[in-house]
Amino acid sequence: MNEKSVFKIRRKVDGLYSVGGVPPKFTKNGKAWANHRTFNQHISQFSQSELADYYENCEILVFDLSHRLNYVSKLVNTYR
Repeated sequence: MNEKSVFKIRRKVDGLYSVGGVPPKFTKNGKAWANHRTFNQHISQFSQSELADYYENCEILVFDLSHRLNYVSKLVNTYR
């Protein structure tokens, strides 16, 4: 990751993206968190069980804006 990375959360079953909120909503375009800090603030508002419930079968997409998609990781049990 670098300072030009943005973060999105994709639900694998339907390809929709989180727009945030509690509970999070999912849309075709979703929200891109502008940096690691703001993404972490969103994730940190949930308990571990809420995170597992709300973001089950989701993955984190990290886009390096100076390149293309860098990597995807499973959200639950990898981010905290």
